[in-house]
Amino acid sequence: MKRSKRSFIDNDFYDREAAYWWSDSESPLAIIRYMMNPIRFAYVIRQLVELSYDYRSRRVLDIGCGGGFLTEEIAGEELSFADNSFDMVFCLDVLEHVRDYRAVVSEISRVLVPGGFCFFETVNRTILSYLVVIFFMQEFPLTRVMPAHVHDWSYFIKPGELTRAIRAGGMRVEDMRGVLPGLSFVYNLPRLPRLVADTINFRDLCNLFRCHESIFKNLCYVGYALKPPTGRR
Repeated sequence: MKRSKRSFIDNDFYDREAAYWWSDSESPLAIIRYMMNPIRFAYVIRQLVELSYDYRSRRVLDIGCGGGFLTEEIAGEELSFADNSFDMVFCLDVLEHVRDYRAVVSEISRVLVPGGFCFFETVNRTILSYLVVIFFMQEFPLTRVMPAHVHDWSYFIKPGELTRAIRAGGMRVEDMRGVLPGLSFVYNLPRLPRLVADTINFRDLCNLFRCHESIFKNLCYVGYALKPPTGRR
């Protein structure tokens, strides 16, 4: 899917809210810290343990890390590092914010050492993601908790599109699985107006909408790719 040049994503939002990255409840950034980061961290550690991968003393790049929940932010589609610089790259909640995610994937592959890993997490481009991320969280007055334009649905990436970009970049997907809020999601939707009315904080909201891994990738998905050792594909 070709992204429209007229599309606008307000990535400056993360700079404006920078003072709240480590705040408990005052900012929507708490959603990243308390709702998304626990499942990302658990996924990464489990995969590394299953691979018997000793991650101590490894060179790691965290792209677009914001407050450093999972380091300083690196902006843009080009990474100012030499080839084969890192053993692992984290690219979590980033690809749906850049104009050319394929270029980012290509740069990740370039800076990874052969045999290195890239962990990714992003949002699928589906009706469900439009309803949850765009309509309910950004647009509908009674439930919106994020400013307008923080996300643009046209920038969301289908798993097949990302898989093809990863292959084109010289890597291969080793694992990919969905991320969904719990079954209590629909039940708790009526509580969102309480957040708008300042009767519930973001940390409590995240506890209500705690996410889990799923076989369904209709909303968000997480996974990792391998840059094959030299001479292997």
